[in-house]
Amino acid sequence: MHIPLTSTQVAEKFDMIPIPNGAYFKPHEASNEILNSEGLPEQFSGPRPRYSSINLLIPAGVKFNFHRALSSETFEHLEGEDMALHLIDSNGRYQRILVGHHDPTAMAQYVVPPRTWFAEASISKDGYSLLRVTNEPGFHADDIVQATREELMILCHDQPNISEIIISMTLNRDH
Repeated sequence: MHIPLTSTQVAEKFDMIPIPNGAYFKPHEASNEILNSEGLPEQFSGPRPRYSSINLLIPAGVKFNFHRALSSETFEHLEGEDMALHLIDSNGRYQRILVGHHDPTAMAQYVVPPRTWFAEASISKDGYSLLRVTNEPGFHADDIVQATREELMILCHDQPNISEIIISMTLNRDH
């Protein structure tokens, strides 16, 4: 009889680094090819690898706050339960995407376009989602912006049905 691993056991098995929200990550790979500032759009603050990726473990009940990146982010489901991506585009349109293999509507991978607000969330009751997340161009902390509740509420003013999602996945602060 096969006994599935817990999220803590998976994190230990892969020597993953804890994140304050309860998730874990481990760098996977980064391109040796470096894109110089001249080869990138002006919003990038300096050179970046062509791509970089991490393995991301999201235990049951864990969620991220809405944020956006300058680069695209590809989420590829590796194992475990499906997870939800909550997306808000620059026009305030909300979309929920399942990434995984269990639900018939889930996608094995999904690309979040640059500058799209998004938040990852576990939908598992007691399992985990293990994903590979790839940024193109490669990840740099300067490229991430955390959303404020107020700016998303204003952006999505014509969709009051998503207020609860915004409230639960943003910090109550002003920039």
